Amino acid sequence: MLTGTIKGTVTDPTDAVIPSAAVTVTDLATNKEYKVVSDGDGTFTVNNLPNGFFRVTVERAGFAKTQIAQVQVFVSRISVVPVKLEVAKTGTEVVVEAQQSV
Repeated sequence: MLTGTIKGTVTDPTDAVIPSAAVTVTDLATNKEYKVVSDGDGTFTVNNLPNGFFRVTVERAGFAKTQIAQVQVFVSRISVVPVKLEVAKTGTEVVVEAQQSV
């Protein structure tokens, strides 16, 4: 199967990396979810994704849940998605419409 990859780094407002953030990548065509956790460097990688559009959701205790609404994945390419988590206020959710580099 021909697939692509989403890769990113999770940081806070001071650009410090955030390890152990829960990352969920959802295929917008099928609603299939791919779940990973950012590593000690705040990076995450989701491989073997079909060509198409995906939503990236990142959560970590103490920070507002953040969504990147539409990330496009191309066959044999890496889509880079930087994610900046804001410090949580009660009931806060941040939705980013587009932020991707290929």
